[in-house]
Amino acid sequence: MYTAFERQSAERRQRILKTCLHEFAQKGYEKASTNAMVDALGIAKGLLFHYFGSKKGLYLYLWEHTARTFNEELLAHMRHTEGAQEDFFARIRTNTIVKLRTCLEYPTEYHFLMQSVSGLPQVVEEDLSAVRDRLYTLFMQASTETGIGDLTPENLRKGIPRDKAIRFITMVLDQLTMDFLKEYRGREIEILARPKQIAKAAGLDEALDMIRYGICTGKDSGR
Repeated sequence: MYTAFERQSAERRQRILKTCLHEFAQKGYEKASTNAMVDALGIAKGLLFHYFGSKKGLYLYLWEHTARTFNEELLAHMRHTEGAQEDFFARIRTNTIVKLRTCLEYPTEYHFLMQSVSGLPQVVEEDLSAVRDRLYTLFMQASTETGIGDLTPENLRKGIPRDKAIRFITMVLDQLTMDFLKEYRGREIEILARPKQIAKAAGLDEALDMIRYGICTGKDSGR
């Protein structure tokens, strides 16, 4: 479907994707203008549609390309730290810091991907959901190799399935990541200059402590 675009030189493809990514990230899907994109690129609008078919086709291609590239970069960093920690929570702490740093280094890409969580037209969301689910499955399979999913049943409280525990931990840390990046949006360089402060600024250790030990002092006496 995208053969004509993929036949272009790597430099040309990168320039087109970077320009379109910036427009979508700044304005969201609905308000993003293909006219603004082609004006910035200095190409005919018909050529852009020749490459991608439509605005939706462009968005879907760009989303998959960005998500795949982002995940590969993130996993490469995680594999670099693999084996550095034996404890499960020490490993996910290290991996979460890697994720936070990667998101800070690629703020436009992260913001673009997060915009797709809600507010897309239904016709776009329907096509994107399958792509999103497929890439998320691949990411979780790969991330398990780096220790994110390495949680044994014997470490869990009785009655808590391992898969549910992994989903819960991922959900909490994803929310922490979103809150942290929202706080430092536009100030990424400021916090990247102090990498040892990232965990503290994000409240990572407090979150992991609550996940690991809970938030209540004891069993509910009303049960």
